[in-house]
Order: sequence, then C-alpha cells, then structure tokens
Amino acid sequence: MGNKLLLSTFEMDEDAKSRLIESLPDGWEYRTDKEVGGDELPAVEILLLQGPLPKDKLPLMTNLRLIQSFSAGVDHVDFGIIPQNVIVCSNGGAFGGPIGEFVFGAVISLGRNLFLHDKDMREGKFVKTPQGIYLKGRTIGILGTGGIGQNVARLAKSFGMTTAGVNTSGQTAPNFDEVTTVDNLNPVLQKSDVIVVAVPLTMKTRNLLGKEEFLHMKPDCIIVNVARGAIISQEALYNFLRDHPEAKAAIDVWWRYPNLGEETVVQDYPISSLPNVLSSPHNSDGVEGQLKQGSDRAVENIIRYFYNEPLKGIVNREDYIDVKK
Repeated sequence: MGNKLLLSTFEMDEDAKSRLIESLPDGWEYRTDKEVGGDELPAVEILLLQGPLPKDKLPLMTNLRLIQSFSAGVDHVDFGIIPQNVIVCSNGGAFGGPIGEFVFGAVISLGRNLFLHDKDMREGKFVKTPQGIYLKGRTIGILGTGGIGQNVARLAKSFGMTTAGVNTSGQTAPNFDEVTTVDNLNPVLQKSDVIVVAVPLTMKTRNLLGKEEFLHMKPDCIIVNVARGAIISQEALYNFLRDHPEAKAAIDVWWRYPNLGEETVVQDYPISSLPNVLSSPHNSDGVEGQLKQGSDRAVENIIRYFYNEPLKGIVNREDYIDVKK
C-alpha cells in the first residue's frame, strides 16, 4: 500500500483545505471521494464526512481510524456499520456563534412581538398590543451547555438574564449561573421564561421534552429549538402552543424534511400554521463564512490527530445506536 489517504466527501473551504494539505505528514495525501477509486480505499485512514456515510465504500476502508464530521450533530451517522476501532468526532462548537445570534434574534422577535406587529402593519393595522417582555432579570433555561449553549448563555448575560443550564453531567460551563443534570430538568423548566434546546439528538435526548415536561413550563414561555426536531415531542409541542396562545416558539429544526429536489414537506402536526410560531428552514447557522467556520474547526481536529494530541468532540457511539428509531 502507498501513501495514507485523508478522504473528504465534500469540497471544503479553500483556505482551510490549503492549511490541511500543508499540515499533512510525510506519506499522506488529501483526496476527495470523486478522485479515489475502489482499489485505493484501503489506504484511507481519515474520512472527513459531510452527509451520510458512503455505505458502499466504507467496508473497503480497512485501515480507517478516524471519521471527522463537518456537522455538529452526528445523529445521521449509522454507527452500526462503523468498526469499533474507528474514532468518530463531531464538529461541536463550530457554528455556536452564528446559532447563538439566531437564538436571540428569535427571542427578541417573539418576546417583543415583532413578528405579530409586522403582520398587523402589513395589513394596515396600527395596534401596539400585546406588549412584549423585558429580558433583563428573566431566566433562560438552556438545554445543552456545549458550543451553542455557551454562546447563548454569553449573549443572555449581556441582556442581564439569569442562565440555567442542563447537561448530562451537571458540570459547570462559562456564563452559566447554574448547571444541573437532565434528571433535574423539570425545576429548570418551571422557572424559565425562555427555553432553548441545544443538545445533540441521542438515545437519551429523543423526546426529552414530552407531555409531562410541558406541564412544568410557564404558560407564556418562549421555546427555541436549534438542535433536532425529535428532541421535542411534536404532538406535545403542538398541543401546548395551541392551548397556550400566550406561549411562543421558534422552530428551526423539524421532524420531517423535504426529499431531494423538493422544497416543501408536511409535518405530522401543523405547527407552522399556529399564530404563535416563528418558523425557519434549518438555517440557524446559515451565515456568510459558514463553510470556512466548519472547515477550520474540522481541520484543527485532524491536525491534532496527526500530532497525537487529544481530539475534540469524540462521540460515544452507544449514545447513537438506533437513535433514529
């Protein structure tokens, strides 16, 4: 076998790719999946992945040791077909800044009723009610204290909010006034004026917010989901928002997505038709420079691999086995 291969399934940012190529140790080559034939796949040691696994090629990558995801979430990865000796790393934190800004854009639009006032004005109605909320002194509950959660907490502190975090370990994180575990989720929901969902979708977080959890929420709370749709029960969310018109939600991630070539998709419950919902098409990270941000973060981790440094974002595959069921 010749050189070791670093195989990418997408065209990354050119500056990041140049830095990666310059960092390749002797005996390594960078190639895209369009440039590699089947007879070369045994030389692949690192797979830089965007989108689903290349299931037809994976069995031929007999020397694969690292899969580095471009996306922060890895719930789309079929861990059942990945050999046990292969490390999988998420790109967590790569898009935390842009998504944090999106969260507060949504919170302000909902909290100050900008989306409702804009609709009225377009219809020729000059109505100043309902009044909005003042964020200073309010509590924001942030489910997930990783890159997104920390950026949300940082912005929340600048508004004078109290920040309550929830994660699996209870370990503290920057800009959080308190952090607790998922086992103590309900007390956080009870006191939160704003609830932000920013945890990865795993076996443990699927339907994390269901009918029981919504019973603990304030009837006028604001909910923002920038993680994955399946973390919230679609039925429970719809019923809560329908029955509590004073509550509001910003939904960027969905339970169903359009098939390739389609632009529309029908959800099981007509959440977007509710007047207290702000919807967006999974683009909370959609800013200029998105490709560079994600590429830079992934490249940094791959360089760590070259120098035997601790990797960031190592995934526990047991958290994801059968996560789509």
